[in-house]
Amino acid sequence: MRPRSALHLGAALLLLTFPSIPVHADAISIDEEGGFTIGERHLTLAQALAASEPPRSDIYLIVGAEQISLPKDAAPPAPEDRVRRIGEEFGCIVRDFHDVTAIAPATMTVLNTSPKAQDPFADTPASDAFQLLVSMLDDSQWRMLGGPEGIGLSDLTTDEQRQLFTDIFPITPITLFPQGSGAEEEKDPTLSRENAASARLRLSHRTNYAISVAGQPNAKYGISPPAGGRYYQASQVPPWQPAPDTIYGVTLRSAAPNVLKDSDLDYDRDELGAVVDLSGVKTVQDLITRIGLATRIELYADRRYETQSVTILGPRSGRARDFLKAVALCVRGTYRQVGPAYVLTNDRLGLGTRQSIITRFLLETDMGRRQAIVDANDRMSETHHLADQPPAISDFALTGSQQTEFSALNGSAQSITTPLEKMSPEQQDFVRKAVQKNNNAITPGNGTRLTTDLPIDLSLSPSISLTSPSIDGVVVLDGYLQPNGLLQASGRAEMLKKYHADTITFAAAMKKAQEAFEEDPEIGAPASRAPKPVLAEAAVSFARRAVLVRPDSVKSLDRIIAVMKRIGLNQLWLDVFSGGKSHLDGKPNLLEAAIAKTKGSGIAIIPHVNALNWGADAPLDAQDLTILGENSIQETAWNNKIAPDEFYQYLLPDIAASPNTNLRVSPASPIVQDTLTTLLRRLAATPGVTDIALSNASAPDYEADQRGAGMGYTPTLRLALLRRDHVDPVDFETMSYYAQEPMNQSVPEFANQASLSSVHDDWTALLVNTRSAFLQTLLSSVRETGSPPPNLFLRTEPPFQTPTWYGLWSDPRSLDPHRPKPRTTLSEKPTPPAQYAHRRWRTNIVIPVFWSDQSREQLIAAVNALEPGWDGFVLDFTIDSHGDPFSALAKRKRSEKSALPAKTP
Repeated sequence: MRPRSALHLGAALLLLTFPSIPVHADAISIDEEGGFTIGERHLTLAQALAASEPPRSDIYLIVGAEQISLPKDAAPPAPEDRVRRIGEEFGCIVRDFHDVTAIAPATMTVLNTSPKAQDPFADTPASDAFQLLVSMLDDSQWRMLGGPEGIGLSDLTTDEQRQLFTDIFPITPITLFPQGSGAEEEKDPTLSRENAASARLRLSHRTNYAISVAGQPNAKYGISPPAGGRYYQASQVPPWQPAPDTIYGVTLRSAAPNVLKDSDLDYDRDELGAVVDLSGVKTVQDLITRIGLATRIELYADRRYETQSVTILGPRSGRARDFLKAVALCVRGTYRQVGPAYVLTNDRLGLGTRQSIITRFLLETDMGRRQAIVDANDRMSETHHLADQPPAISDFALTGSQQTEFSALNGSAQSITTPLEKMSPEQQDFVRKAVQKNNNAITPGNGTRLTTDLPIDLSLSPSISLTSPSIDGVVVLDGYLQPNGLLQASGRAEMLKKYHADTITFAAAMKKAQEAFEEDPEIGAPASRAPKPVLAEAAVSFARRAVLVRPDSVKSLDRIIAVMKRIGLNQLWLDVFSGGKSHLDGKPNLLEAAIAKTKGSGIAIIPHVNALNWGADAPLDAQDLTILGENSIQETAWNNKIAPDEFYQYLLPDIAASPNTNLRVSPASPIVQDTLTTLLRRLAATPGVTDIALSNASAPDYEADQRGAGMGYTPTLRLALLRRDHVDPVDFETMSYYAQEPMNQSVPEFANQASLSSVHDDWTALLVNTRSAFLQTLLSSVRETGSPPPNLFLRTEPPFQTPTWYGLWSDPRSLDPHRPKPRTTLSEKPTPPAQYAHRRWRTNIVIPVFWSDQSREQLIAAVNALEPGWDGFVLDFTIDSHGDPFSALAKRKRSEKSALPAKTP
């Protein structure tokens, strides 16, 4: 027998220093000669290193060695193998960083943060491929598409046509479900790309009938002839496919050789030359904390890395920079700066930031592709009509007059109306039987009675069928290809034309209103024409009748005050701070001038502050940011471009391109807080100021975690969460649900989401508390000044809810967004929560906001419709009127010629 050497004994003792490593019974054993044999089952790098000879002078660092397994079919290390050789045998890379050698994974995951689509039509969904294909057909091919035999691959003349035809057929087979008589089969057939060579597609139309509901002439009930005979239906749900790494010809996610990434932390800093003793270090957190203490640099490891084990072989002390490089390579990460701190994380760009970049790329590319499809469909609809196609399975042919009417439709019009007696006999018989069947099924309290006494609306929808020698019957592809809208114009051109016409009309109306300003019987000099509805009469029952204005001169101020007196308004809300700038420093001071000019007149002057919406030149340190590091102007510009309803991109490119100067600043910014508290103290100390109004102060994005959307990702708030939870919020996953194409955006080496379960809640709490603390700071700055301090009115900003209102504010808790809100008008449904909320708020002064872009009659109607109990209203003229804001009240629509009834007490 071979005697055990001191080397073998040392290896055995080294193994005992890793009690957390799972050691299996057959992992390490003593052979007949007294040496060590490492079994193949469950063999890990940690076990192999523990059984090896420890290095005497070199320092080796490995992270998560117990998670690294021997590659498949690889031979286990020999007992005499040294550490470097063992690392290579486990598929790792071994890299030297001066004093420290890292044994690290060979590859890392890379997300493409500069994607540019090579081909927006690559990987086109089947429905889009079909629409693009039909847009490329010539006249003879169109005739084949609607003919009895349909069109096949051999009938196409270009490579692009043939590729699109092939793309219609799924790579993974989908099941075809038999329908109609004799539908039962032992095994349902499938449709796949193999069918493309022999299949033929046919386009037809299906007629839809909208029949009137008895007693409700404006209500319609839709029916369509059922398909008859035996046929197959293709599955509407495509087969599940794993999210791909490549789309539109560009790779968005890939595996790359593991290298040391660029770092925000300068490894050459003098402090990082310090020698650090890492005795007792067991985890990444231990290592980073020890180095931070030794170098006096604020260092953190992301929570996903913190608990990963660290194995250090050889001496336990070395230069800080070498250990930092080694551990970064081992976790396939780097160091990102957040304020004065640095965090060991996956990339200099946040994971959520990178995923948001990819999501934007997907949306932009998809939008461009869909725009091309809409454009192609608009062109097709000018020369081809759905009515010219044959009827679908078991549908009825159109009459000659119906076909003529459908063919004459243009723009977005999609239906015709016809009496029952003018339909074909087959259509009449179908409608009568359908109505009779429906009406016979009515039971007391259940069912809708239909009538054929009124004209019936007819519309057409496209239907696509397929035949193939390998499939015994016709296959209906409507659910699979979703052709609704094919050959129906989008109506964009007519909408754009109407928009520009309305714009010209509105501009002319405003010019006419300005010219009529002096002749208005309520505002200017008396006129001979019939009197208009009087705002003063509608407003008289409200205690507070306010107007919010931004006069540009004393002359403008005088005119506003004069008009207010004539129409009975008693509060002038003066814009003293907006766009991030104070309007108090002009000569003369308009606030002091307004107070002096209205003294004893019954008109109160209330300074108004637009708190968090500053101008485009707001200081960088004050700007609020998204997870992409964009400010609100940049975010709005992108949202306008990618508007989901296609409004900005397709209909109003001039609006999409118009600059937005409404930039939001952060409530956590010291610059913002100092500016606003100084201003509010000045206002509170101004003689004659008893009330102050605030808008855009409650930061609605801070009410809850937006999971990657919204604002709040400033260095200040990111640092606060990093110090608390050791997570930078830009590293929250944001793989978007609204992206059109699912993509694999995961980073497996940075995917321990279980460790973040409570961090999302902490981020939400941080945002909410930041908002509350900011509002409390504003409130305190007013309360601490003045004797007595002025009242503070705050404009509520509930998300997705209008109108908003100003409430007398004394407690930040009253701004809880989840509490029920009062109803504003009589027409709103009086739900119990709303009634409760209204009673609660009525103890305060509540003032709803009306906008200046309304005619006089609209404003009066809005005042008349106010729910009893509101203390007043404010007309906001700061958006589009400055010098003569009341000129908007001279606007009058042709349809609004009569005075509205007086407000009900």
